Amino acid sequence: MARKAVLMSAIGALSLALAGWALGPTFRPDYVFRGSSLNQWHTLGQADWKAAGGEITGNPRNLRTPPV
Repeated sequence: MARKAVLMSAIGALSLALAGWALGPTFRPDYVFRGSSLNQWHTLGQADWKAAGGEITGNPRNLRTPPV
C-alpha cells in the first residue's frame, strides 16, 4: 500500500514538471526594433550604444574606480 502511494506521488510530480516545461517562454516584447540607427532615441546609462543587425547593444564606458 505504501509503495503504491509513493509511486502515485512520483507520477504526479513528474506530470506536473512536464506540464511546466511544455508551456515554454511567456515573454512577449512591447516593441520590436527593426532599425539600424538610434537617431531620435534617448540613451540611458554610461554606455556607448550601437544598433546593428536588428539588435541594440551597449558597451560600458570606462568608469572611474573608487580609491582603495
